[in-house]
Amino acid sequence: MSHATVVHDEAELLRHCPPDRPLSVLAQEYLPDARTEHWITHLCCDAGGEPLALFTGRKLRSYPPSGGFTTRAVAVSNPELAGLAAGLCRRIGYSGIADLDWRLDLRDGRYKLLDFNPRTGAQFRLFETVDGVDVVRALHLWLTGRPVPRGPQLDRYYGVGQLDVLSAADALWRDRRPPTDLRPRRSTERAWLCRDDLLPVAAMTVRFTGQAIRRVAGTVPARARGGSS
Repeated sequence: MSHATVVHDEAELLRHCPPDRPLSVLAQEYLPDARTEHWITHLCCDAGGEPLALFTGRKLRSYPPSGGFTTRAVAVSNPELAGLAAGLCRRIGYSGIADLDWRLDLRDGRYKLLDFNPRTGAQFRLFETVDGVDVVRALHLWLTGRPVPRGPQLDRYYGVGQLDVLSAADALWRDRRPPTDLRPRRSTERAWLCRDDLLPVAAMTVRFTGQAIRRVAGTVPARARGGSS
């Protein structure tokens, strides 16, 4: 299996496993989307695992939907989740930047860790303090021997342009109602679009258009072959 796969019992799991090799499985509890909330924490810790900067937020949409990278998120202060993330890093002595994905199980009210990425997350610019500190700046300040300001995080959104449009369209098709967070917000941090530097959005537009053309070009001949047979 090249990706996460839902299995319902031991027999189904064994059917997916090759019989001639040792069993190698990483299993996690499956939490259905309808009964969970997606949360994220980004942090930077010192050499002893003490957080220098710690941020929490909600993951609203992803691409591919329900299992891909974040395309729409909002920074939300969550002291309970921040305490869980900080406690974990202290116990294992983690040092550096990390991006953690969590699921709030609405059935029992518990936050459950989905994955721990020991790196800068793709959506790290969602998070910034009132002092202008994000996890990268916090790491730089710490490594250069300077204090890290401990101001509160800003409340703002994050969006990934055309990919969020695709994710929202999928949600509209699946739920038969428009998503509630589509309206533009001045506080949104955008992944590609920036008024004083248009090169990233131009490069992404060319790349995305090329991918779309190749996908359409590959679909049309396949349909033609299917229709003529």
